[in-house]
Amino acid sequence: MNRDDKIDFIKGIAVILMIIFHFFSLIDVKKKSVITSHPYFIITGYISRILFIFLLGYNFKNNKLKKILLLILLSLLINLITLLIYPTNFVRFGILHLLSISLLLLNILTKFGDTIPLISGIIMFIIFIFVLNKKY
Repeated sequence: MNRDDKIDFIKGIAVILMIIFHFFSLIDVKKKSVITSHPYFIITGYISRILFIFLLGYNFKNNKLKKILLLILLSLLINLITLLIYPTNFVRFGILHLLSISLLLLNILTKFGDTIPLISGIIMFIIFIFVLNKKY
């Protein structure tokens, strides 16, 4: 399998941004501060999430159902671990949950062709931007 250096570079940027965002998020939780409410961190969080979601769709090639189910299992494990560590502020539905559900849906929808996943992805993005994303 040939690797695309540009995609690997973008993945590296996404990982670094995600680590920075989560490092300061942990500081916020521990010290009850509001560092991540600064526009820099809000933008960093958005960019890293968008990059991860974009790369998920770009790299989707015959993902096996076993890998998707493992990802769902790991997502549920994150729920359990964060519930034990932060009972009042645990992860209910995070980016890993979104990615695993998206992969499962993409796996099902690609059996009907390439157009249906594209249209449904655009519709979900519009719904998120204009309906569900009212807190920012």
